[in-house]
Amino acid sequence: MKKMLAEHKWKLLFSSAVILLLQLAGLLLEEKFLYYLPLWMLAMHWLCLLITFADWRKRPPQGRKVVNLIFWIVPAMSLTVSAVMLLAKSGQVNELLLPAGAYLFIGLLLLVIGNYLPKIRQNRTMGIKVKWALEDEANWNATHRFGGKVWVVCGFACMFCSLLPFGAVPAGICVAAVVAAAVLPTIYSWRYYRRRLQAGEVAESHVSRRAVFVTGILTAATVGFVVWVLLAGDMEVSYQEDGFTVEASGWQDYEAKYADIEAIAYEPDCLADGQGGMRVYGFGGVKMSMGDFHNERYGDYIRYTFNGCPACVVLQVKGETVVLNGQDEAATEEIYRTLQEKCGQ
Repeated sequence: MKKMLAEHKWKLLFSSAVILLLQLAGLLLEEKFLYYLPLWMLAMHWLCLLITFADWRKRPPQGRKVVNLIFWIVPAMSLTVSAVMLLAKSGQVNELLLPAGAYLFIGLLLLVIGNYLPKIRQNRTMGIKVKWALEDEANWNATHRFGGKVWVVCGFACMFCSLLPFGAVPAGICVAAVVAAAVLPTIYSWRYYRRRLQAGEVAESHVSRRAVFVTGILTAATVGFVVWVLLAGDMEVSYQEDGFTVEASGWQDYEAKYADIEAIAYEPDCLADGQGGMRVYGFGGVKMSMGDFHNERYGDYIRYTFNGCPACVVLQVKGETVVLNGQDEAATEEIYRTLQEKCGQ
């Protein structure tokens, strides 16, 4: 690994600098910190490279194009996401265009990787690393030729989503395309293995019970985590003598004194038609959105809302905008009336 790091040291340093580029620009030009995102990207970049190089020590070297892909995929992601965050915070782009940009980027990523998949040689860190492909070079090559085509098609599908109106349809198509990119090559590899096994061209691939158990546990944990992120979350507004608290499940609580509330407004369509903007830092799924957000109307603001209710109570608290609601309009109106009474407005 030391030899590979020494061989690519300048590329490693330059790619790391690129990851931090927009972080520095945000601090110097906009005085807006990007919530440590580039630092997380930098850590992920180094971790991926170290793991990849450790595996490649024992295998034939990959081609130059594949090595370049490993070096530049994370910097490209960091530049794209950081640029979108800066544009959103500066108000230079309509928030409704941000999902379209995300679909376009995901599509381009699938398209680029799909073109590289057939060029990747057997290894345990890159590519479609199913057992049957790792044990059979013919299976690996066939799977990655097929997978490359699938990823390109899925990439075009995601890019097509950027042309559709904002809503559930393009989001569903994009998710389906990403799932298909992961599942279809795996199924193809299994069927290829079965054909080769029946023809007597490969030995039967035995999977240990331990491997099945570990895979099952990891899969269940992953599915459980995704379901929790999508469906979990709850909150309740409690009122004290001198202030109120938003007690949030899944995110940190929010507290404010009544004396610090400068204005209270009730807006029945505050979150209608995707007007909530972009989550910069926080927690969100199908049910809830909580944390720091940004949109064209409020700029940077704090949000604790149920996604199914468009009505909101909008507060100005010590110069900050805070957006709250209940599970429905009646609960939201109750929060509004209670805060008005507590604040004497």
